[in-house]
Amino acid sequence: MRETNPIRRRRTHGQTLVAALFVLGVLLILGLVFVGIISQNVRQSATARQRSAASDLAEAGVRYAHSQLVYSVQGADWRPTPTLPLSARDPDYDYLRPDPDGNPANGDQGGPDQLGAYSRINQGNGRFLVRVRFAPSDAVLFSTAQQGPLRQPGKARNYLILESVGRIGRVVANDPTTLLGSERQETRKLIAFASIGIIESAVFITNKDRVSRPAELGVPEPLGVRYEGADVEVPLQLGSSTPMFNFGNPPTPTAGSVLFGGSLYSNTGIVLHGSVNVNLNVPLGDAWHVNGSLRGAAASSRLNVNRTDWNPTLGLWQVSPYSVGNATTPSLNSLNPSFSTLGGVLRDEVQAIDVDGYWRSVGYKAPPSLEIADPETGLNRFESLTRNSGVVGPGGNAGRFGHGRGVYVDNTQDRQMREDEEGRERVGSSESLVYDWFNPNNGQAGTGWIGPYYVPRGATLILNSDGFSI
Repeated sequence: MRETNPIRRRRTHGQTLVAALFVLGVLLILGLVFVGIISQNVRQSATARQRSAASDLAEAGVRYAHSQLVYSVQGADWRPTPTLPLSARDPDYDYLRPDPDGNPANGDQGGPDQLGAYSRINQGNGRFLVRVRFAPSDAVLFSTAQQGPLRQPGKARNYLILESVGRIGRVVANDPTTLLGSERQETRKLIAFASIGIIESAVFITNKDRVSRPAELGVPEPLGVRYEGADVEVPLQLGSSTPMFNFGNPPTPTAGSVLFGGSLYSNTGIVLHGSVNVNLNVPLGDAWHVNGSLRGAAASSRLNVNRTDWNPTLGLWQVSPYSVGNATTPSLNSLNPSFSTLGGVLRDEVQAIDVDGYWRSVGYKAPPSLEIADPETGLNRFESLTRNSGVVGPGGNAGRFGHGRGVYVDNTQDRQMREDEEGRERVGSSESLVYDWFNPNNGQAGTGWIGPYYVPRGATLILNSDGFSI
């Protein structure tokens, strides 16, 4: 007969219970870890979606501002309509904060960085805060502790700065629930720069029609004028000098004047005559950008460059003078292998680096134009400013009859010129207004001669103190 030990049996049952509890504890820990991983992935996925949406909103703000600068009636003068914060609890209060005293000269112009307030525009799933500003002469450009994210703000001083902040969630004035938690949503900021061209350099050769012939600068030699037995040479001067600031914190005024302001941007090649003297300031973004070739018209042609840069080691402004011609080394002729950008301030269209390793390539910069059509309305800015600038009545827009805010003369059938550039180039001066004036009864189409009388084919515009009359 087999005996059973009850004490041993109870001990075995206790060990089984402990093992089961241990296994359950391990499973519980694994379950909690699994739940934590899933929860973290869900939160990261939601955050990623918010970041993506915030990025899309910020980009939409930049594109909106740029579209207004290109297509709106105001053009480059366009600025968004100010948005006042709803209250101190407004989630965008720091961005919408206005100038406290209305005087920009006092320093604080509003906004989170005292550089100006943003404007809020709601979208479907959120909003973007947009600001457009132009600050070409702020002394903070020369500080070692500049405000803002730009490392070299002086090189961006001539551009319009477009700033857009994308934020999740709409903010509605009559719905206070939209104010709750909006400030804790994901935010994305984008900065873009808009080039206008005509205000960025001392000379801007637009080449709107994209002709292939180069532009010519300078005074030809010999000029044909002599004084006291010597030929008169007239150099072309671009740029000047003025007291500025030294880089420092805070910036301090310079003891003397600093050379600057001789920059150029050309959408075609350049041929230089005589002597051309230019002052180029590197920290301020001065340079010659030529979307084409560069050369002298003669062996005696010279480009004299005063390249000014800040020396952080010595703590002063330094001027490096250069005088280059077609036969010098480095050469003025951009097709010569010894051509140099002179430290990045003299660039052409060649997609390569110069002998010192500086990049040369310069692209075409589209000039501002009144003829660009708005993709939504199909109208260009000129039409919006003139023909469509009147009051709309039963007979149509009053601007069509010369009664708009801008001058418009419906005289398209009386143009004394060919309709396109090719036609004008083909006939040359034989159909010009000057030719028509000095050649009575010449028989050309569109002439203003009627027998012995010349009747201008046009309208008379009288500018008055309170408007104009046609």
